[in-house]
Amino acid sequence: MALTRRRPASLLLLLLAATLLAGRPAAATGKTGNVVVFWGRNKDEGSLREACDTGTYTIAVISFLDVFGRGKYHLDLSGHDVSAVGADIKYCHSKKFFDYPQCAANWQQEWDRWTAEQPGAQIYFGLPASEKTVGYVHPLDLYYDIIPVVQKAANYGGIMVWDRYEDKRTGFSSFVINWA
Repeated sequence: MALTRRRPASLLLLLLAATLLAGRPAAATGKTGNVVVFWGRNKDEGSLREACDTGTYTIAVISFLDVFGRGKYHLDLSGHDVSAVGADIKYCHSKKFFDYPQCAANWQQEWDRWTAEQPGAQIYFGLPASEKTVGYVHPLDLYYDIIPVVQKAANYGGIMVWDRYEDKRTGFSSFVINWA
């Protein structure tokens, strides 16, 4: 698949920043090789075990609580076999993390603020895997315009991909894994 460079205007779209609050020291500045994926929104993305077996993702996030609070919780796994998820989690050793949806046009300022405010946490730079989703960044724009900036942070954790179904469809992480 040939890549063509798009205008940097795509960088002005909504990007997500995410942090893994694992209580361990920050990562070294530069490439980490960590790629995170959101799993559980589409039954056609395959099982959690299948996502883990790709060898692409270092973390799979299962975070689709559509009801929560006051003692009531409901996990929406959109057609997945819930009885298999527990075993798959043990198999994958998956972890959840918190996302911050307020990152907008000024992504670099938000990135700098998050990395400064969370010096002991690994901060993951997140973006969608589908060109149909607001916030999509073409892989070449990611490589030339974003990766050099985010990898300067001492607590850069890696790249987070939204979501497994779109990543499976587009192959977005096949580019990202080389630069994360």
